[in-house]
Amino acid sequence: MKAVTLALSAAALATPCFAEVSSRDALAAALVGDRPVIVASRNGAGEVDVESTIDIAAQGADEIVDIGSITKTVTAIATLHLVENHGLTIDTTLGELLPGVPQDKAEITLHQLLAHTSGIVESTGDDSEALSRSDFLKRVFSAPLESIPGTHHSYSNAGYSVLAAVIEIQSDLEYEDYLIE
Repeated sequence: MKAVTLALSAAALATPCFAEVSSRDALAAALVGDRPVIVASRNGAGEVDVESTIDIAAQGADEIVDIGSITKTVTAIATLHLVENHGLTIDTTLGELLPGVPQDKAEITLHQLLAHTSGIVESTGDDSEALSRSDFLKRVFSAPLESIPGTHHSYSNAGYSVLAAVIEIQSDLEYEDYLIE
């Protein structure tokens, strides 16, 4: 099977004429600038060949690799897929979707979570801390709101993790399994 390669970098995406930037140049610029790079290999062999000159060995399949906020894009797409296929709207509230949502957060909508206007805190602890979904939701729901929902833009990693919980509960699948489906 032929390998399929995707290499994205902030430098390449910021270039006005992206079509004129080769994959190799985009990858080189990202690596020199210590920018994130997404590389995917369809054949799963762990080797990617960009213009027959650069080989990149993938980490082990069981290793956790921080890919940063690109997961927010994936989570947003999965949320909108859930909306489209499970009878929800972007105005559906957390109180309608999750059990035990406190009153101050019950009227937060999917749209507000997607747009970082929910008022939910940015984070609830260290990213490497392992929490169950219920423990995470308890922590987020016990934290005070940073603003009245819908009134202020405030980047929220925790808000997107709440969306992941919504996806799991509404689909009755683990987040990763929903993405695969």
